[in-house]
Amino acid sequence: MPEVASNEEVTERTVIVAGVGPVPPHEPEKLHAPGLRLWGFADHLERRGHRVVLCEAMFGGAEARARPELFAGRRIAHEILPLDLDGAAARLRQIAARERAGALVAFTN
Repeated sequence: MPEVASNEEVTERTVIVAGVGPVPPHEPEKLHAPGLRLWGFADHLERRGHRVVLCEAMFGGAEARARPELFAGRRIAHEILPLDLDGAAARLRQIAARERAGALVAFTN
């Protein structure tokens, strides 16, 4: 990705942001640090003009289903990942192939 000054526009790219949720838009009973980090990056990238595919592996009893309505009006698609590493990796490969993303950023706890 080209380096730009804070006031410059960036050409839209699709970025996959993957990690452990839930993120704040889910309004969970408890927010955990991994979900806050995941949301911070996804939100920032989308506000900078990128299309974001937010991929969450749900933690702490959060509902494990895609909720695109939480991101209505934003350039954020929502995907759920399995909690197991092999399953999450396989699903991310499928999403990356489908989306033809310019980057994949992943977080853990």
